[in-house]
Amino acid sequence: MELVYTVTKPHRGWLRDWLFRDETPMISLSPRNAIAFCTTVDLGDEEESSQSNRSLVEMVHYVYICDVDKPWSLCQLISLPEKVVGLEWHHTGSKLLVATALGTCYVWQMKDFLLNSWIEPPWKANVSGEEIVAVSWLHQGNKLTFMPEMRDLASYSDKHVNASFMPSLSHFGGKAVDGLLAVTATGMVCI
Repeated sequence: MELVYTVTKPHRGWLRDWLFRDETPMISLSPRNAIAFCTTVDLGDEEESSQSNRSLVEMVHYVYICDVDKPWSLCQLISLPEKVVGLEWHHTGSKLLVATALGTCYVWQMKDFLLNSWIEPPWKANVSGEEIVAVSWLHQGNKLTFMPEMRDLASYSDKHVNASFMPSLSHFGGKAVDGLLAVTATGMVCI
């Protein structure tokens, strides 16, 4: 793997990197080539003095979205007082699931398929007192797989195989249910 390009902003004193050493990177890539990531640094704020005096108790977590082709154009989705433990894109690439450590899940949806325009969370789940460990979308039943042994063929339809199987959860008649799955630290599973 080789580095294709890098985007840097002029550093402002202590603010050289958007990721601190004690943070675990929370990054998710969508099927539409959009990147969602979480950081404790306000990348749109030009005043470094407001961030340098902030303690760990007052830490704010920001979720940003950017296009892979234009990473310098950021869109701030949300700022949260609690730590973000999960970022998951829907299989369509138009919805983003944001899960926090205090047990709240937000589902954000694109407005008119624009990367910088999002609808306020139409769906929010709160499991108070539970720490969320993992989140995932329910599988819809179709999976497009790449066949590496057929990579030399000229036709793309021969290289990719559409595998159908039962969805994770279905309505009467076999239609897939659109939903999410969250697992907490105590072992509770929320659908």
